[in-house]
Order: sequence, then structure tokens, then C-alpha cells
Amino acid sequence: MKLFRGKNMDWKKWFWETNESGWDRTIRLVLGVILLYVFYKGFVVGWLNYVVLLLSIIGIYTGLVGHCLIYTILGIKTSE
Repeated sequence: MKLFRGKNMDWKKWFWETNESGWDRTIRLVLGVILLYVFYKGFVVGWLNYVVLLLSIIGIYTGLVGHCLIYTILGIKTSE
């Protein structure tokens, strides 16, 4: 499939290649769990509470999987 000015993209690399190092994944997991605790305890109220929940889910997911789509878009790779 052509993407980004006609260049071919490898979808496996785009979505599943590990681009986070161990320390990066650990930080994301810890922050995700902290934000999930903040959501659960209700330290933030209103719509901002759901933003905290979304950020915690993203942090935990990217920490477990080891892939960040924003890193891929920006060409960042901390796993090397």
C-alpha cells in the first residue's frame, strides 16, 4: 500500500515493530498504573477524569506491547 508521498509502507513495521527500550516501557507502565489509580480514586472529576483514564490505558498498552505509534510517525526509536 502506498503511503506518505507514494512510498511503500510495511504495515508490520508500522504497527508492531518494537521501538521502545526497557526503561521507556517501564516508565510508561508505572505512569499508566499511577494514572489508573488517579482515575479509580476520583482525584480528578468531570470529563478530565476520562482523559486520565484514556492516558492510563495508552500508557499501559504501549508499555506492555513495546510499540508507540507516535514514535513511528516521528522516527524515534529508543530500543536501539
